[in-house]
Amino acid sequence: MANGDRNILFVCHSNPEDNEYTRWLATRLQLAGYKVWCDLFDLKGGEKLWDDIQKVLDNNAIKFVLVVSATTFQKDGVINEFEYARSLEKQHGLTDFIIPIKIDSSLFNARIGQNRYNHIDSVDYWAKGLKALLEKLEKDSVPKSNTNISNVIINTLHANHSIIKKKREIYYTNWWKIENLPDYFYSFKYKSESEAKLVLGTLKEFPVIIHGNQLISFDDQIPRADVRSNEDTTLISIVDTKISPIATVRISISDTIESSGDKLHEERRQLTWLLNRVFHLLAKRSGTAWYEMSGKSLCYFFTKDKVSIKARKWQIKNKVHILYPNGYRKTKNILGKYLNGYWHFGISSRAKLFPYPCFNLKSHILFSDNGVTIWDDPRRLHSSRRQKGKTWFNEQWRDQMMAFIAAMQTQNNSLSIPLNNQFPLKMPLYTVQMESTYGYNDPVSKERLGLNTEIDDELEDIDDTVLDREHNDDEAL
Repeated sequence: MANGDRNILFVCHSNPEDNEYTRWLATRLQLAGYKVWCDLFDLKGGEKLWDDIQKVLDNNAIKFVLVVSATTFQKDGVINEFEYARSLEKQHGLTDFIIPIKIDSSLFNARIGQNRYNHIDSVDYWAKGLKALLEKLEKDSVPKSNTNISNVIINTLHANHSIIKKKREIYYTNWWKIENLPDYFYSFKYKSESEAKLVLGTLKEFPVIIHGNQLISFDDQIPRADVRSNEDTTLISIVDTKISPIATVRISISDTIESSGDKLHEERRQLTWLLNRVFHLLAKRSGTAWYEMSGKSLCYFFTKDKVSIKARKWQIKNKVHILYPNGYRKTKNILGKYLNGYWHFGISSRAKLFPYPCFNLKSHILFSDNGVTIWDDPRRLHSSRRQKGKTWFNEQWRDQMMAFIAAMQTQNNSLSIPLNNQFPLKMPLYTVQMESTYGYNDPVSKERLGLNTEIDDELEDIDDTVLDREHNDDEAL
């Protein structure tokens, strides 16, 4: 068989001990565009197990991905597959055919010949191991296929004994739609960046961002303000110090949103940055704190003291009341006790203009010792997040996000922020909902879903995450 005809990643693992990790890995490789063979998806009842495996290894496998754990070489099936892969590697001259990926602290030499291979480290961070594997596949020019994402999801659901059936369901996305915006935003250009910074320091009322020597705002004029002189404490008027824009540009928001390619590219960036600032100020007005994650993105969360002092009618201790559009009510904690400390549900946001202006929300779980200060050890955070998130499924993640949005409401049950003197931005109380004519039943045993919503901050950036669904019946959501 020619090497060029090989295009399948064969995933070998200990069953059932490593099924959770293997299902997670296989689905993410498929989502990355690779064709994957895994017994969790590809072996159905009645098939000849070894004949099927041998056929794939002989004719189609371009890489043999071995999930290595303490139980790997306690399984006869794994041993047989590993030894057969070694023989194929030698017979066909397949370079780096076998790729072990280590998921626990087991030895590198549990099997003769195992230590000949470089092992990818996925012990502490599953996402770190996946990233290294994807880089290796890219380096070795492993071909991708036109994987049908729907099939990936269906395979995962069937692997967990779920049933696809025809029924109406409402899904909640992580897109928080910006229903309306002013007609224009404005760019104020100054002689220098230092002048722009000086003026920016005086502006507190509306969202404003700085970009080089420009200030970007939804307001059509920079209001008169006072600037503190560097020489003394005298307050000097901007007009008196002659700090005023040398040029002002009015930019159509609708034209900016509808543009594509190079046309209005810089304007799209400016509007996106400005909307990111809007979200920050909206979260700040709601009393959230924030934690800087890798990549300098901010995760917003409520501290113990902020939640406990808010006297709102929906609050029961640390619980937040959620009222869904169909009248269904729930209460959820947005923080709680975890071991000797606290867990905090948090969200990060990135503004999007397509297919419509919205805040693309992303869920996180943070941890603190005192209910206020988030741990500064990324590995400790990651490990605790996985442990805590194991029992959270789609319904839980959806409810947590809706509870967070509810907690952001002010005392008059509104979510708004002024963009200029005439225009208050009012945000909806729910993320965008989509209707499907097909749905599925969650496993009764609540086994881990392969496509769970647990977040890997450092790697995954799936914009279209569907958090959960709302049934069109009298049952729980």
